[in-house]
Amino acid sequence: MPRKRAEADVQEEVKQLLEEIEVRRELITRQGLSFASLTEEELGKKLSGETSNSPFFYWQGWTSATAPGSSASVQIGYRNPDPNFWEVSVTIFFGLANLAADITAALAGIQRSWPYVSDRSKFVAANGGTDSALFTYTTPMIGRGTYNGNAVLWGPRTFDVGTYFDRSHFTVTLI
Repeated sequence: MPRKRAEADVQEEVKQLLEEIEVRRELITRQGLSFASLTEEELGKKLSGETSNSPFFYWQGWTSATAPGSSASVQIGYRNPDPNFWEVSVTIFFGLANLAADITAALAGIQRSWPYVSDRSKFVAANGGTDSALFTYTTPMIGRGTYNGNAVLWGPRTFDVGTYFDRSHFTVTLI
């Protein structure tokens, strides 16, 4: 069920997020990494509950090209617009998950030579709490080409099925 928020409140939060995104873009690209983020329109839809009713990814920075066997990284920022806190975790893996509409189908095509790892779960505060997950890994010693990376934001549950929130896509080219 979408959150009911005043349009002026959503627009003010979008403005603040766009400013934060530009600072992150500058810091991340200065390090020679690739950067992507939600657009103004996408942020508005997420924050108003039109396309999200739970924590969501809103920016990411990553190593987009490196040699086989080299160090690489991906960092993904997430935000919680909900009036309640969430316990969340981020998992990265490689494969064609971006093509799958259902997250369970997405996990079927994991490329096992690449990392498949989660960060420790964290609590993200209610009403605009933010955090990020940083993964540093070694690329596999495999053929040159472009490989599809995926990140999933989810809520772990000790005694029940976890909750899927969001996912993102990035590519790494081995040169």
